[in-house]
This record gives sequence, C-alpha cells and structure tokens, in this order.
Amino acid sequence: MDALRDYLAQLRRIWDEMNGRQRFALLGLVFLCVGGFAFIVFGQAPDRMNVLFSELEPRDAQEITKFLDNRKEPYELTDGGRTVRVLPPRVDQLRLELVSEGLPKGSGVGFEVFDESNTMGMSEFVQNMQFRRALEGELARTIASIEEVISARVHLVMPKRRLFKEEEERPSASVVLRLSNAATLNQRNVKGIARLIASAVEGLSPMDVTILDSAGTVLKRARDDEEVGMIDGYHDLVRQYETNLERDLVRLVEPVVGHDNVRIEVAASFDFSAVTRHKDAYDPEKQVARSEERVQEKREIEGAGKDAPGGAAGQAGNAPGAQGQVAAAGGASSTDRQTERINYEIDKVREVTRQRGATLTRLSLAVLVNGKTTPIPGGAPKYEARTPDELKQIQALVSRAAGIDEKRGDTLEVVNLPFTQLVEMNTEGAGMGMTGMGPIIQAVAAVVIALLVVFLVARPLLSQLKEISPELVEAAALPGSVEDVAQALEEAERDARSRKLMEQRQALIELAQDDPQRAADIIRSWLGDEVHSDA
Repeated sequence: MDALRDYLAQLRRIWDEMNGRQRFALLGLVFLCVGGFAFIVFGQAPDRMNVLFSELEPRDAQEITKFLDNRKEPYELTDGGRTVRVLPPRVDQLRLELVSEGLPKGSGVGFEVFDESNTMGMSEFVQNMQFRRALEGELARTIASIEEVISARVHLVMPKRRLFKEEEERPSASVVLRLSNAATLNQRNVKGIARLIASAVEGLSPMDVTILDSAGTVLKRARDDEEVGMIDGYHDLVRQYETNLERDLVRLVEPVVGHDNVRIEVAASFDFSAVTRHKDAYDPEKQVARSEERVQEKREIEGAGKDAPGGAAGQAGNAPGAQGQVAAAGGASSTDRQTERINYEIDKVREVTRQRGATLTRLSLAVLVNGKTTPIPGGAPKYEARTPDELKQIQALVSRAAGIDEKRGDTLEVVNLPFTQLVEMNTEGAGMGMTGMGPIIQAVAAVVIALLVVFLVARPLLSQLKEISPELVEAAALPGSVEDVAQALEEAERDARSRKLMEQRQALIELAQDDPQRAADIIRSWLGDEVHSDA
C-alpha cells in the first residue's frame, strides 16, 4: 500500500512539473490510446458474425430477417441489406431451417405457382400468363446457377398461334444479367445462355434473344440488330488495330527521342467485304486419253474386158462422147483412207478461296517528334531542332515497322515541333475507397497504438520515476519532521558556501605569495565593487 502511495505521489510530482503543452499532449495521447483500443474491440464486432446468406433479393432478405426475429436470433445486415450475418454456431442449423421453409426463393417464381393456385375456373388468358411467369422464373434460376452470374431476369414474348403461317410472329426473349464483381462472360457463355432459352421456348430462335448485363452493356443482339452490331464490331476492330499500332510505334521511337517526346496518330482503312475466288490450273504434261476414234477405208477397182458393161444403158449411153468416158473408166482404180482421232483430258486443278474479314486498303501515319533540350546551369534549357537526317531515319524506321506500301496509297509524315510542357493534375486514386481494408487497418492501428503507448507513455514515466534528485534521497533518509528536513537542507547549503569561501581564500593566499601585485589588484577591485554596491 505504501508503494502504491509513493507511486501516485511520484505521478503527481511529474504532473506538477509539466507545463500546459506537455499536459495537453499527454491527455491527447491517452484519448488516442483509449479510442484506438475501442476501435479495435468494437470494430471487430461484425467479424464475430458469419455470413448466413449473401447477394439476397430485398424480398428474400425481408422474409429471412422476419424469420430470425420470430426465433429471436441475433443477426446483422451488411452490404446494403443484401447480406445476413448470424452467430457462427447457428449458421448451419439456421440454413437448414430456412431451406425447409423455402427461403431464399430467389428472383421470380417457378412452376410452383401452379401448386399454390387453384386452376379450376381460371381463364385461358390467366393460365397463359401464369405459364409464362413460371417459365421466366425457371429460366432465371437456371441462368443464375452459372458461377459468374448472381441473378438474372428473363422476359419472354410469346405471340398467339395464328391459323395461317404468313400471319405468325416470331417469339423473342430479353435477358438481364447481374454479374459478380470483376466477372465477365465470354461469347461462348453468352451463346450458351441464348441456346438454353431458345431450347426452352417453342419456336424461339437463338437469333431472337437479346442479352444485357446490369450495366446496360449489350452482350448479344437480336436478329434485327445484327447489322448494327456488325458495323459496331467493324469500328471496334479498326480502332483496336490503330491503338495497338500506335502503342508499338511509340515504344519503338521513344528510345531514340526520349520518353514522352513522340506522338503518333494512325488512320487505317479496311475492306470488310466477303470475296470468293475460283482458280483453275491446267497441267499439259499430265494428259489422259478421254476418247479415241479410228476410221479405215480401202477400195480397189480393176480394168474391164470386151464383154464388160460399158456405161449406163439408155439415152445417156448413146450420147456423143459417152463411149470415150466408159473406155476411160474401164482402167485400174484403188482407194485407201485411214482416219484416227484421239481426245485427251488435261489435268485441271480448281482452287476456291473465300476471303471473309478485314483487308487493309490504306494506312496513314502522322509522327510528331519533339526536339532536343540541353540543360544550362543557372538558366533555362536550350531547345535544338532535330536534323533532317534524324527525321529521315525516324521516317524509315516507322515505315518499316508499320509496313507502309506506296502502291497501296499509304502515307507517312514525320514533323519536328517543340512540345509545350503542361502541368497535369494527377487525380487518379482520389476516389478510391477503403473497401476490404478494414482488417488490415485495424491490425496496423493496433500495432501503432501499442508502440505509441510504449515509447510515449511507459518509457518516459519509468525514466522519470528512476530519476530522483540526490537532495530528495538525502531528505528521505533523514529522520524527523518536515521542519527538521528543511533545517538540515539549510545547514548543508551553509556548509557548502563556507567550503567555497575557504577554497577562494586559500587560492588568494597562494596567489599573493606568487604574484603580490596581481593579488593587490584583485583585492582593490573587490573593495571598489563593495564601495559601488554600498553607494
């Protein structure tokens, strides 16, 4: 008990010795320590609760909290009311109980709507509406089972069936997806969702399904918007090509002219038309006989005798000169004819090329290069323009890297102009939040507060408790009352003054023996000081 009293007395003495600024700093440090420990203790309170369900719909969150209120279970709502937290030992049991109650139901209703309603006396229109709602809800639940998708909304347009096929209208569907943080769907997933919906709806084609995300980005367009989407895709392709080429060329030229001393703009033209080319190649060396025709004729006529018939009977044979002709025809005659025809099939190769995509038709580049800046001690930097040889080398380098073709009509221009130095305000990161940094901040705060307590409170107090003046030690060792201690201190001070006077007297005697003149001057100066002080 005495030790505690002494300790408190020492603390009070330390407090009395502090000035106003030191007292204010000490109080602020104490409040900082108390607030830091309170932040650590109460800031960890949400982590004492485990997640029961997350990413809930507002209706499901309301029903779950109502269920917990009826059971008088402690819970917490976080993430804007979409996450419910409960005590860790009760997580599994409460999940089973809620699932048995059909919670959470998720977005929309399914075919259980027919179990809950009485279809007796229900009109055909109401039945069709209920069926469409149930189908939309079941499709939304199926789509929400995908890992990247949190929830989905499906809207179906199912026209009435017409008597004539020409009057029928195509069904269509619209889907809105809410994706998880930093999650994206590739085209294969998007097409899979479209095919899933088309397979579940009679007469629906995947081409008539439109899919969007919660940010309004079109992931898949319907049939009527395909042409618009194709044009947008072409523009995106051209812009991506220009951006990539600009980045590569800047990366190529910067080591020569210096960082941030070059600007390059690219304008590219593409031909997106589909072309089909047919090419036939013949090889004369490779011949194959396709058809062959041969005709051979041989005719022989020998000379005629006296009794041989001599010409035609009748008036023509009796005409003048007819006998001479017959005599001439009676000589020897021979005919031999041979005909051969062969048709060959020449080897032919047909090549069909279908070119679909983008064909670069023209490329235009503009390169702006900054000059050289030479620092001058004690003055402004000196600017020097680049020489024509340097510009030609840069132009040749960019031309080779970009694939400039003059026959295609490509152009390249390199210009040297001084850059204006602009002061850019860097606001990046100014709006960044502290989401997800709670545990790290709390741990760092705990360490900082502990160090502050050790180095700014504990160590100074311990050091001041140990630093006790010799007078207080001597006074504490003397017996008697406070008056006795004060008298002892006065006597000790008087003795110390007497010892000092004796030492000065002895030093003066020694000085008088060694140097009388100097000793006389010192005594004369003392006497003069006393005279002035008396006056």
